[in-house]
Amino acid sequence: MTKKDNSPANSGLHRLWKRRSVKLLAGLVVFVVLAVITLPIGARLYLQKWLVDNGADAATVEKVRFNPFTGTAALQGVDIQKDGQTVFSNSTIYLDVGLKNLLGREADLQRATLTDVVVDIEQYEDGTLRIASYNIPPGQEDSIDTPSEIVEGLEKHVPWIFGADQISIKNVTVQYKQPDLSVDLVVEEAFLDKFSTDPDDREGALTFKGTLNGAPVLLDLSIQNIIPLVEVEGTVDIADVHLDDLASFLEEYLQPFSGTAGIKGEVAFSMADAENLDVHYDGLINLGKGDIGGDGWATKGDIDWEGKVSFAMKKEEMVVDVDGDLRALNAAFDMPDPVIDIDNSDISIIGKTTVRIAEEVVVDTGASLKLAPTTFSMDILKTATGETTWDGKVRVETGTDTRGLSVQTEGKLQVTEPAYSMDVDGALMEVGNDMLSFDGRIEYVMGGGSSSTDYVRTDGILLADATTFSLPETIQISQSKFNLGGKTEISI
Repeated sequence: MTKKDNSPANSGLHRLWKRRSVKLLAGLVVFVVLAVITLPIGARLYLQKWLVDNGADAATVEKVRFNPFTGTAALQGVDIQKDGQTVFSNSTIYLDVGLKNLLGREADLQRATLTDVVVDIEQYEDGTLRIASYNIPPGQEDSIDTPSEIVEGLEKHVPWIFGADQISIKNVTVQYKQPDLSVDLVVEEAFLDKFSTDPDDREGALTFKGTLNGAPVLLDLSIQNIIPLVEVEGTVDIADVHLDDLASFLEEYLQPFSGTAGIKGEVAFSMADAENLDVHYDGLINLGKGDIGGDGWATKGDIDWEGKVSFAMKKEEMVVDVDGDLRALNAAFDMPDPVIDIDNSDISIIGKTTVRIAEEVVVDTGASLKLAPTTFSMDILKTATGETTWDGKVRVETGTDTRGLSVQTEGKLQVTEPAYSMDVDGALMEVGNDMLSFDGRIEYVMGGGSSSTDYVRTDGILLADATTFSLPETIQISQSKFNLGGKTEISI
């Protein structure tokens, strides 16, 4: 005969279990435990089915892990096949979301890891965008907000602070294709540390090492601010970008478009809104074996530039400041109709130039110019020079509705061994000098508005050594020295 246990502890547990609230709580605990155990399995199966239903030929997901109590999630072994090729594959995607600050309207991504991921993106001719196996029909991108609209919406409607303590990306490849462009971005290593939309937090940093269509890319950036003002600064190193990769994309505007380009220096970027933008760059820019042309023109050469450049855009004005040293080697410029051919082995430009774009375009430059021997040819005119130098100032104003184009120069231009030849009714006219120079001011104003008169003003000294002029069987003139000084004005 079994004895009934009437101990106080057993009696208390029995009475507690009879309470409905306790049974409901116990059932909830069991349900949560089962949900936590079965959710990853269900998520894996649902994800595979969703991928196939949305364009994939086959999809495999090896493992999904999710812990709602710690805020961690992981996706492993995803493989998506479409049209006989792999359009997405991954080894590990891991997220660790901090839950403790959600009540304080702070979303904190404590750690995220993407390792060994490959994603294929393609834009079709009809405008459809495919990301892996998922297709976005054309037209939906029209509803995407601009960056300024996104920022404005975040400020007004989402007063949350988003932060990411550490995001790590290793061996990730993004392949993008469209009918006239193909881009392969390989992320060997990238780290985003202490990123935050909190205006008081200025510790964010981004480092990137990878390749863009095989060209090495290195970034080391400090993210000073995101909202409401975007501020980013740091170093950029991009080498040997093949311009040929963009040739098909740009062929409507530029053809040919080839060579290799690179930049290496320090950059600072800030944007308050879509109408207030500042960019500063200090470093190197180079173009190797450049061959660039358009409708009726073509240019070739190697270019190296070192210095500082800044771009500022306000609501009603844009300003570009350039201060540096430009060197162009083996430069050539050609136009087939009319035939113009300019060849120069060495061009050097040193100094500062400012361009202001508002109601009119104004260009101010104090840069010096040095040209190695140069040839210039047209159908009927051919010129050649030895060394050419310019040291002075130039100001160009494109004019407004009430004022015409204006060009002002002040400085010294010197040309050694200039020679000119022209066909005149079958006879070759030739003009030559040992040296030609002008030191002074020149102003040209084109009529505009109420005035239709063009005029040229000069004030300076023109010197020429050993001048010769000849027209066969007609005239021959030589002058050992030529000196013309003073002011002149010509109105047209």
